[in-house]
Amino acid sequence: MASGSYTFTPASGACANPFTLNVTITPATDPTFSITDAYCSGDTPDALPGTSDNGITGTWSPSTINNMASGSYTFTPASGACANPFTLNVTITPATDPTFSITDTYCSGDTPDALPGTSDNGITGTWSPSTINNMASGSYTFTPALGACANPFTLNVTITTPATPTFTNPGPLCSTSGPVTLPTTSNNSITGTWSPAVIDPSGGSNVTATFTPTRDHVRTQQR
Repeated sequence: MASGSYTFTPASGACANPFTLNVTITPATDPTFSITDAYCSGDTPDALPGTSDNGITGTWSPSTINNMASGSYTFTPASGACANPFTLNVTITPATDPTFSITDTYCSGDTPDALPGTSDNGITGTWSPSTINNMASGSYTFTPALGACANPFTLNVTITTPATPTFTNPGPLCSTSGPVTLPTTSNNSITGTWSPAVIDPSGGSNVTATFTPTRDHVRTQQR
């Protein structure tokens, strides 16, 4: 692999002069490239250039970067180029799914959770729309910040109409009637508590009792 001189000596009896061949061996050049070698799955990768940063032309195999799987890509210099092959090892990182502990069902008029700018697993981003509408069901999309290797996330929020508990009024009651315990389950199967829980008509005056559902999405009923 070194330069040198080579002498040709004619055969004995040949009427010829010797000949010296001076051979120069040029070291092969290593192609250089400024190509990104790490991507998030689904990213748009760099195009593989047909000419290296230091002016060597050639071809790639494979010719384009697969953005879904890690792999190696070999640059072969053009015929006659005094250059070495070059291998690019590309790493594709799977995108992470953001996770959130956000309530996705509300009663209309409730105060909904604020949509957080950072997921439970540390991915930052923005929401569109940015706040939950507490009067209508809808979808809310979280878009990870630029450079985060993460997938978008969609939160589907359901807004339900509050139910009104219904009861059979125990009155009118006579002042001599015994105490009446109010039921803790409405006619339409809503559970809750009454205040007061027992109506005592012996006082001889009208009584207002308030029923408070155990579920926060049901309207209060008064008797």
